[in-house]
Amino acid sequence: METIIFLDVDGVLNAPASAARGDRPDDERLYGLDPAKCRLLGEVVRRARAGLVVSSCWRKFEDYAPWAPGRKWREVLAERAGIPAAAFAGDTPSLPATPFQRGSEIEAWLVSRAGVGPWAVLDDEVGDIVPVLGPGRVVKTDPGEGLTAGERDALLALLGA
Repeated sequence: METIIFLDVDGVLNAPASAARGDRPDDERLYGLDPAKCRLLGEVVRRARAGLVVSSCWRKFEDYAPWAPGRKWREVLAERAGIPAAAFAGDTPSLPATPFQRGSEIEAWLVSRAGVGPWAVLDDEVGDIVPVLGPGRVVKTDPGEGLTAGERDALLALLGA
């Protein structure tokens, strides 16, 4: 059975607080990928032997990485997280607009796959997720701070690692 993390990006792997502290290079202050947050995610992926399913709107912009010309954002994330590109297990589908959009997209991905083991959602905005999936598998980040060690530990616990 495959262990899965449904990944949001904004407010998880980048956040205003880390940009203000100078935790990211100057050319990616607003929407780059915070190296420290990527490393935290990488710890979870490695320890839980998890795959990443991108539920973020970033899944629609594969080539988005203005701070790394000629590279894709998933390549940058994999490098900073210390994980192989093969850790990306796919993307949630884009469904027609619904009141609980992201939760419905995650649910659709889960229903379409056999053999999914432990799974968790990592997101900063869970209002459209919890009504569909419940709170038990959701780790919410503070959108101003992004992923922290405490949330890393919560993910590991949810995934049984």
